[in-house]
Amino acid sequence: MVINVQLKKGQVFRLSLLRHFQRPAFYINALAFAGFTAYAFTRGPLILMLIGWLPLTVYIVSGIITAAQAAYGKDQTHLLPTRYEFTNQGVQISNTQNKQSTVGWEHFTSWDSMLDCYVLTLSTGPILAIPQASLTRKQSEEFEQLLRDAIDRRQGRSRPAAK
Repeated sequence: MVINVQLKKGQVFRLSLLRHFQRPAFYINALAFAGFTAYAFTRGPLILMLIGWLPLTVYIVSGIITAAQAAYGKDQTHLLPTRYEFTNQGVQISNTQNKQSTVGWEHFTSWDSMLDCYVLTLSTGPILAIPQASLTRKQSEEFEQLLRDAIDRRQGRSRPAAK
């Protein structure tokens, strides 16, 4: 199956931001924030809340900056028109700058549908995002079946077919 896509800046920004807030570091910061806030309200001076608020605020601001750089920075190759060829062995990726690579299915850990994109996660952390608008309904069903066969079954997971 061949899919030609071009991500929009807004999609890249939203996906980057979502991934930033899905990291364990966010939950650790949020838990510390909650703990310091609870302690400050019950036992200590309210100024102690800053100990929890400051790291959480820094984490949030850094995520927004990182997402903006990914979407609006210069020379972002993930914003170029890209061709994905999905085969039984993996994914062949090529863009308009004649950069090509092949990623075997064994390098993918999961996939999901979020923010109007299919998001395929690589074991090293990066993602491949395929806008759902790039596929027809029939292609979407075939693509999801391919992902279930290539990623979910290999990982020992099963997922019901889309309706």
